[in-house]
Amino acid sequence: RSHCDWSSDVCSSDLAREDLAVVSLGEFLYAIGGVDDGVGGPRQSRSTQRYDPVADVWEGMAEMRTARGRLAAAVVGNHLYAIGGQDTNGEALAATERYDLVADVWEEMASMATAREMHAAVSAGGYLFAMGGLGLDEDTVSTTESWVHESVRGFRKIRRAHV
Repeated sequence: RSHCDWSSDVCSSDLAREDLAVVSLGEFLYAIGGVDDGVGGPRQSRSTQRYDPVADVWEGMAEMRTARGRLAAAVVGNHLYAIGGQDTNGEALAATERYDLVADVWEEMASMATAREMHAAVSAGGYLFAMGGLGLDEDTVSTTESWVHESVRGFRKIRRAHV
């Protein structure tokens, strides 16, 4: 058994959300998208927040172009990627966006071949992988898609495999 305990001494975000994605880059955590309890009921979010654990403070960053919950996120190099998710109509997304830390702006990237939500994403060796989740028909997606970063123009799809 570990000798470490969970602590609630961390500064809380002012945005209560579920179905968001969280990634780390450098010394910061980034909370991306999700579903919040807006006026009139739950709604997908475009928000991005950065947590600085040294200063113990959350800071609002540029919003994504597309509101989404149930998304996945990953880091490749010095960029954050928001991948797929569920849009404001409750439909699965194939859209991918990239966050530029220096310019504080999100930009659209190449979409996945398969729209998916509630999936997993990871980066390894300069590749970005998205796997599983639910598709447009809410059936479980059995494919894994991968991309390798080429340039500011986006990703080039290199492989699509069934798992």
